[in-house]
Amino acid sequence: MATALYQALPPASDPDQADQPGEGRKLLLFSDSRQAAAYFAPYLEDSYTRLQRRRLVFAGAVQAHQDGPDVRLSDIAHHATRLSTRLGVFKRHHSSQDRRRQLALWIQQEIVSLDERNALEGTGLLRWELLREDQWNAPRPLIDLGLTEAEAWHLVEELLRTIRSQGAVSTPDDVDPNDDAFDPRRGPIYMRSTGAESKRKVLSWLPTRRRNRRVDYLQRVLQRLGRDDDPATVLDGIWRWLITGPAKEWLAQTTVPQLGWSTNSTTRF
Repeated sequence: MATALYQALPPASDPDQADQPGEGRKLLLFSDSRQAAAYFAPYLEDSYTRLQRRRLVFAGAVQAHQDGPDVRLSDIAHHATRLSTRLGVFKRHHSSQDRRRQLALWIQQEIVSLDERNALEGTGLLRWELLREDQWNAPRPLIDLGLTEAEAWHLVEELLRTIRSQGAVSTPDDVDPNDDAFDPRRGPIYMRSTGAESKRKVLSWLPTRRRNRRVDYLQRVLQRLGRDDDPATVLDGIWRWLITGPAKEWLAQTTVPQLGWSTNSTTRF
């Protein structure tokens, strides 16, 4: 209600105030709780800012889709930057490169959002998908389990989505994965086949102990297929296919000192 009311307020008539955030709009709210009153202003500012940024990203995606069905992150950043300029989101002293870098950061925040339920993807407004070439074939062992070609690809992509949800995603050159915008989960975050090391921000594709979310997901899929295969064995086979098959370009492979060979999933959306 406060957000809707704030948007309905007219800008300040004083030119000096109109140049301030919100064009000088002021909103006074009361609360019976001192604690609620103390926290409400920063909460409203933070939540409104996140809504505004998501609106820009979504509008950029819609505009990019009007130019053609094949939408890339760079297309979204381009259109969102132009829209932010028209709406006066940035100050006049911000250069076009500053604005584009900021939009790239906001898009990256959305890709690895901790607030999954309220994110653009969580609310069903858009879906991030990995770029797949038409000539690629799904892993044959998954087809042999009883999945169709499309279902096998959906399974692989869903397993890779768990990497993204854990923040192990590469960033564009102009986005620092260690930026405080990604708190409390700053990067770079890596993933390898086995052996998670939380202090070094290394995740494990296979469970470090007995189970992880990928094994749980695969087990449910196998049960629906009426199979008794070991989900961890299937998961290991998918990893080996990912690092050697046609979809290996989905993974940014690197060697990190004292960690050995690791990978990030890429942002080729």
